[in-house]
Parts: sequence; C-alpha cells; structure tokens
Amino acid sequence: TRLPDIRTPTLIIAPDDSPFVSVASAVERLRAMPNARLQVIEGARLFSHEEKPEAVAEALLPVLAG
Repeated sequence: TRLPDIRTPTLIIAPDDSPFVSVASAVERLRAMPNARLQVIEGARLFSHEEKPEAVAEALLPVLAG
C-alpha cells in the first residue's frame, strides 16, 4: 500500500523462473511505483545476482552511474 509513496527512481530486478516471486507480481509493483523500471533476468530462479551476475550487473550499471 505504500509503494505509490516511493518517488525515488527504483529498479526492480526480477528472475523469470522464480518459484516464489512471479514476473506478474513484479509488474504489479512496477505499476504501483511512479518512478520504477523493471528488468527481468532470464534464466534466473531465486538468487539472480549469483545465478546471472553479468545480467544483474548490466542492469545495475546505468542506475549506479546515474
């Protein structure tokens, strides 16, 4: 319920094959947050940063570089 209050630019990183968090739920969060972007990591299940570190880094670099 507080997601619409988050105004900071936000990157949502979601695995495409998670047994716990669906891409559809990430899309719901995306729609609720006015300044959010979504990056789906293909081939990741639970620990995207460990399973697909290059893809996560590629998604994060533009955000971290500002």
